[in-house]
Amino acid sequence: SMGVRLMLSRSGLDLNKHVTIDNVERNTVLHLATLLRNEIAGAEILQMLLCDSRIAPSIDELNAKGMTALCYACLAGSVWALKLLIRHGASVSKSGEETNSPIITCIQSKNNETFDILLSNIDDVDSVSGLLIIAIAHNNTYVVDMLLSRSDFKFTSGSPSFNEILVSLSSFSTFDE
Repeated sequence: SMGVRLMLSRSGLDLNKHVTIDNVERNTVLHLATLLRNEIAGAEILQMLLCDSRIAPSIDELNAKGMTALCYACLAGSVWALKLLIRHGASVSKSGEETNSPIITCIQSKNNETFDILLSNIDDVDSVSGLLIIAIAHNNTYVVDMLLSRSDFKFTSGSPSFNEILVSLSSFSTFDE
């Protein structure tokens, strides 16, 4: 909307010039929009940015820390931002060389609501066993339970992931938090 554009331009953000606005962290406006605390204004701003043909291509751009805007939404627990980013095509598995994907970020931070949303957008059943190992390592019992209850997740004895999970489970002393 024009009101949002005016607010952004008054704050010094020229949408005609800036896609990456923070030279040190290399955050895009999408990274920063996910951190807005006011859900109504934040959703309106993020929606406007995602519809802007100059900004939308940066949806999966990594900042200096190797994080996407979707990772930021996961860390902030911004369900509204997460849903908007996914609806506009953000990758749930994009990660930097030394950083984690958004779904792993959710497991590590124990942000279960955002994890549920991301899990419903994963089609690769093979990646579920890797997520289970990470959940066990981070003592995230909610995620362990969610993954084990998936109807499409089956253990097959002898597979490398099955053996890795058994080793992980042996170091996991209790399922009580």
